[in-house]
Amino acid sequence: MKNKKLVIVISFIVGLGLVALISSKFVTKRARSGASPGGKGKKILYYRAPMNPTYISDKPGKSPMGMDLIPVYEGQGTTGSGMVRINPVTVQNIGVRSELVERRTLTRDIRTVGRIDYDERRIVYANTKIGGWIEKLYVNYTGQNVEKGERLLEIYSPELVATQEEYLLALEYNERLKQSKFGEVSNRASSLLESSKKRLQYWDISEAQIEDLEKTHRIKKTLTIYSPAKGIVVHKNALEGKYTKPGENLYKIADISKIWVYADIYEYEVPWVKVGQEAEMSLAYLPGKVFRGRITYLYPYLETKTRTVKGRIEFDNPDQELKPDMYANVTIHTEPRENTLAVPKEAVIHSGERDVIIVDKGNGFFDPRDVKLGLESKDYYEVLSGVKEGERVVISSQFLIDSESRLKEAISKMLELKKPNSSNEKTSSPQRGTNIKDSTRKLMDEVWKYYFNIRKSLADDSLLNIKQDANFIQKDMDEILNSDASAEMKVLAKDILKQAGALDSRDIVRLREAFTDISNSMIRYMKEFDRKDSKAKGYTLFFCSMEKKFWVQGNKKIGNPYLGESMSGCGASEDY
Repeated sequence: MKNKKLVIVISFIVGLGLVALISSKFVTKRARSGASPGGKGKKILYYRAPMNPTYISDKPGKSPMGMDLIPVYEGQGTTGSGMVRINPVTVQNIGVRSELVERRTLTRDIRTVGRIDYDERRIVYANTKIGGWIEKLYVNYTGQNVEKGERLLEIYSPELVATQEEYLLALEYNERLKQSKFGEVSNRASSLLESSKKRLQYWDISEAQIEDLEKTHRIKKTLTIYSPAKGIVVHKNALEGKYTKPGENLYKIADISKIWVYADIYEYEVPWVKVGQEAEMSLAYLPGKVFRGRITYLYPYLETKTRTVKGRIEFDNPDQELKPDMYANVTIHTEPRENTLAVPKEAVIHSGERDVIIVDKGNGFFDPRDVKLGLESKDYYEVLSGVKEGERVVISSQFLIDSESRLKEAISKMLELKKPNSSNEKTSSPQRGTNIKDSTRKLMDEVWKYYFNIRKSLADDSLLNIKQDANFIQKDMDEILNSDASAEMKVLAKDILKQAGALDSRDIVRLREAFTDISNSMIRYMKEFDRKDSKAKGYTLFFCSMEKKFWVQGNKKIGNPYLGESMSGCGASEDY
């Protein structure tokens, strides 16, 4: 049992040549005796090393480790591009498990961090419409609770005193002339009184104060300012003896009986969140207590730094336990998505560029599929395309199967490249565009230098100078486009210019995707315009069997830009 586990672990390390490694002992014996494990009369496709499936040969012999090469027969281990067949015993040994693709009800609870803030609709300012000196404060510190209509301060204003005097004179004048025989005189006196009263009202003098002035005929030196709302004083700008201008905000009063909580929702979670959904909140200083509210608004823009959308949740706060600027843990209960085709999360292999699922076809046959994923729930992904309801998908050891499948596909491609083509052997096709101008070739030589710098940075998992090198490439492409280069060369230069612009990123995954495009264009230039000189300079074309991508190096020491430092030596040189 220990030996069997050791064999499986070694298989994973050396490239996951799963079938070959487990059966290498038996296949080697059969190869020596000339027997075919797949049946009599089957053709040998190639030979490969038992401990390194990436080492292949068209003749029998020894591997670099001194082991006999294993023959691979036609139809052995594969039934087409990418599909792989594994011995049922091996499937059991590596613990392959699968699950049925079904339609399910997907649910997701979004957990995030929220910040408590004031309800903007419940914030008011207390100010005056006249200028004067504050003589007395009734509310004299920040944080004080006030009721609506409660006294805040008294202010002395000479203008207010003069207006009261005018009102009393107008009142006396109206009393004297209201019995006049001349209706016009009486109306003027009444109009004057009314305008004086309105002036007092516009300065927020209450009806009770005006009535008191009418009864007592005593002019008040100061005006009392009352609170326009219930709440707490969150900002105070009023000081005794201070002169205040008309419209100056003296108090900021906030009602916190209801509060807002701003919750950060990541981009991939936004499709789940809707206005009206319930949310729960808990705080560190009140363990065990849960507050319940509802989402009232989702902001229509993204926060640049956090890459999140803010959701506004409203909570009742009758006991003022929730304090503005506190941080809280928020859970949003989203609506379930019913009748959704879904696969388990553990069934999906994320490779950066694509998502892969291994479909169990039965009898040891496995088929890797590219799939398009939709919403993500707690345990499942919605599947938009790639698999059908009723199929079975592998949910364990799928990385081993996927690696074996990629290996099979890569070897098939390498064998196709090695097949002789009679027409090509007789007459090689002429190179197109070889007659390019020296000025264009000189600029492209510079581009190669910057391209190699970018390749090395990606192979080292570094972002250093990539943007700068890409800018130099764009500059050279601009010169070619503005020169008298051929139309075909200008088309290629236009593509490289666009692809170099895509290298302006701080995300190494996106940079590698952009590098794939510019590599393909540079390979096209090398093959169609500069094949002879490129070979003379020692430019080498490499192929990554795991990512199925090509790149060029100015030397033969492999530095894989797609897999980085962890697997920098992965790759094989190709002829061009």
